[in-house]
Amino acid sequence: MAKADSVLALKEALVQFDDDTKKPFVEVETSEQQFERRDIELGVSDGIFVEVKSGLTQEDKIKVWNNVEEEEGAN
Repeated sequence: MAKADSVLALKEALVQFDDDTKKPFVEVETSEQQFERRDIELGVSDGIFVEVKSGLTQEDKIKVWNNVEEEEGAN
């Protein structure tokens, strides 16, 4: 089983995939309610969180979709 420690990770539900290229991306906030697409490279996943190998920093604010917020509130 693959394992990664001390890595940047995010909820898999926040990752989107390009319809044409099938490559992963997220939307990052650039200013108040303004977002830009950011292509990312993914690594190991546990089914909930996925490792981000490149394309993001810890400071980036990722757009959270409503269904992810609802899931978090249900716990």
